[in-house]
Amino acid sequence: MKKILFVTILILILCAGGMLGYINYKKSSTETRVIKYLKTEENVSEEKIDSTEPFLANLPGDRNFMVSVSLKGDQNLYYYYENEDNQIVLESYTDENGYEHVHNAK
Repeated sequence: MKKILFVTILILILCAGGMLGYINYKKSSTETRVIKYLKTEENVSEEKIDSTEPFLANLPGDRNFMVSVSLKGDQNLYYYYENEDNQIVLESYTDENGYEHVHNAK
């Protein structure tokens, strides 16, 4: 009985660890791709990027993993995600008044 309980707990721990590992991997890889996109496609220099923050957006599909981007000298906060075609997409941005402008609502 103790052996079955031990194996069950071990399996649950491994599953939880795997899910957390996947979430951290997905957030990190999305952040890396967004930074690369900004530098290559949008011609934003590394020095102009103030901060990036990957997060879970609680939205359906690919938009669940998003990255917020703050640029130096720009009060807007931009939100990007990677779509099913592995393209980086601007989902929305928040202006200096806190108003959100949605670009890609599904």
